[in-house]
Amino acid sequence: MTLSAKFEALEREKNKLFGDLKSAEENLVEATTAHDQVVSEKVQMKLNDMKDYVLTVHSQSFQQVVRQAVLLYGAQEENEIGENKDVYNGQLVSIEEIPTPSAH
Repeated sequence: MTLSAKFEALEREKNKLFGDLKSAEENLVEATTAHDQVVSEKVQMKLNDMKDYVLTVHSQSFQQVVRQAVLLYGAQEENEIGENKDVYNGQLVSIEEIPTPSAH
């Protein structure tokens, strides 16, 4: 084989290797993107699960406090106590009945 033929063979091999490398890089980018998307979806699902858990625990704790208030403070029914009420002048009243302080 002549030197020129060897050079051309090496040039073809180099071009093939560069093509293979470019293809491998593209495959890596696609795989990384797909992996990142799966991880992102899993993280989002985990965050949603955690939010649901926190809300459930908060709701259960609130209901526990309501039951205790009914027992300890003699409210006749649980609907006498709620998130739409607050203590004003020593009495439990609807939030709508509480006057708002005037801005100075």
